Amino acid sequence: MGFWAKAFTSVFGASGGPTKTIGQVGQASDQVGWRLLSGQSGNVVRNQKAALNAYVSAGAARAPIDVIAHSIASVNWRVYRAKTKQVQRKATKEFAALSAAGQRTLKSQEEVVKENQLEQVHDHPLVAAMDRGAIQWTAFDAAKLAAVYLETTGNVFYRLDRFELHGGPTISDIVNPLDIKQYPTKKRPFFEVRENDVIVKIAPEQLIWCRDLNPLDPSGPGFGRLQTLMEDVEGDEAAAETQRYKFLNHARPDMLITGKLSTAEADRAELKFNDKHRGPQNAGKIHVTSGENIDIHPLEQSVVDLAIVEHRKFNRENVRGGFTVPPEILGIIDSSNRATIDAASMILSMWSLVPRLDQKEDLLNHKLLPSMGPAAVSRFDKYIVAYDSPVPDDWERGISLLAKAPSAVKVNEARSFGGLEPVDAELGEQFLTDPRILAASHMGAPEEERAPKNGNKKPLRAIP
Repeated sequence: MGFWAKAFTSVFGASGGPTKTIGQVGQASDQVGWRLLSGQSGNVVRNQKAALNAYVSAGAARAPIDVIAHSIASVNWRVYRAKTKQVQRKATKEFAALSAAGQRTLKSQEEVVKENQLEQVHDHPLVAAMDRGAIQWTAFDAAKLAAVYLETTGNVFYRLDRFELHGGPTISDIVNPLDIKQYPTKKRPFFEVRENDVIVKIAPEQLIWCRDLNPLDPSGPGFGRLQTLMEDVEGDEAAAETQRYKFLNHARPDMLITGKLSTAEADRAELKFNDKHRGPQNAGKIHVTSGENIDIHPLEQSVVDLAIVEHRKFNRENVRGGFTVPPEILGIIDSSNRATIDAASMILSMWSLVPRLDQKEDLLNHKLLPSMGPAAVSRFDKYIVAYDSPVPDDWERGISLLAKAPSAVKVNEARSFGGLEPVDAELGEQFLTDPRILAASHMGAPEEERAPKNGNKKPLRAIP
C-alpha cells in the first residue's frame, strides 16, 4: 500500500467513509501521533491524547486553560420557572440576545427576570444534581474537569444515573474522552466506553455529550482548541528543551581540536582535557599540549543567537490568543497600563467565558433539563437554566456619568460605584442633584425666592 493510500485509510477508514472510532483497545490507543487531512497535506490533526498530554506537561497550554476552567467552575447557576411556555421562550431569547450584544451582566439579567416575572426555583432536581457534582468529585472539581476536557479535546461526556430518591438523574461521572471507543451510529445506536479495561455499551440518553463541532466531520467527535494550537505548543516545548540542554552542556562542544593525531592519541587527549578543565572549579586553567599542527576552534552559540526567547514568546502569545485570554490575566504586564489591566477582566469574561457558558447553558436547557423526572414534558417544560454572568459592571462608565450628569443617577447607584452598601429605599431611590446647584426641596429656598427685591420679577428657583 502506497503512502497516500495509507494516509487516506488512516483518515476515512478502509471503507472510504469517515471513521468515528478513537483509538483501539490495547496498544493502539496509547499512540500519540497525527493523521493527514484529505487533500490538505500541510495540515495535521493531532489526536486527543496528545492534547491532554500537552495540558499536563506544557505550561504554555495549561496556564490559559486553567484560567478558563477555574472561572467557569466558579460560576453560579440558577433555575427559573416561567408562567407560560411563551414566556419561557421569550426570556431564553432575551438572555441569548444579551450575550450576543456583549451586554449580559448580572444587572441586565435581573431586568430580564423581573420583566418576565420569572420565579427562581431552589428545589429543582437539576439544582440538586449540579450542587452534588459527580460521585467521586465535588461540584467545582467536576465542572473544572469538564471545562478542561472541552478545551483540550473538544468533547465532554456527563454520565447520568437515575436515583428516584433525588427526584431525577445524578451526574455520576465525567467520562474521559479517551475512553470513548465508539460513537453511536444507525446500526450501533450506543456508545462503547472503556471501563477498567472492559468495553461496555452505554445508551445515548445516559451520556450527555457536549462538544466543539469539527466542521470537517460535524457528526463525529468534537475538535478542541488545544488540538488546533498543538504546533505552537510543541514548538514552545522544543524551545524549552533546547534551552535546558543549552544550560546543561550547551547542546554542543565548546571547541573543536584538530591535528595529526591517531585515534588512540585523540581519545587520550580528549580524556585528559576533560579531566583537567570540566567543572566550575577548573574554570580559567590553561592547557598546553604537544603535537603537530594542533588547531583549536572555539564553538560558541548563545541563547540569544538561537532566538529561543523570541521564539518562546511568539508561541506562547499564539496559544494565549487562541484561548482569548488577555496577557494581564496571566501576569504578563510588559506592555500594559492601568487601563488595559482594568479592562482585562472585562475582556476575559465577555469574549472568553460568556460564549463557553452560553454553550453549557444551551446543553443544560435542551438536553439535561428535559431528562429530569419521568414526566419531563409536562412537569419541566416551563423551566429555564441560566448562569450568573461573570461580566463585571462597567464602573468607569458609571463614574463618568456621575461626573457629567449626576441628576441621572440614583443615590444607591452612586454608592455602588464606590463599593458602598445601599441605604434605605426612601433615600436610595432618589436622584442626585448637581452639588453646585441647591435643591430647594432639601436645602431650603434661596434668598432670592424668599424675599425678591423686585416684586414684578418672578422668584428664582433652584434647578432640581
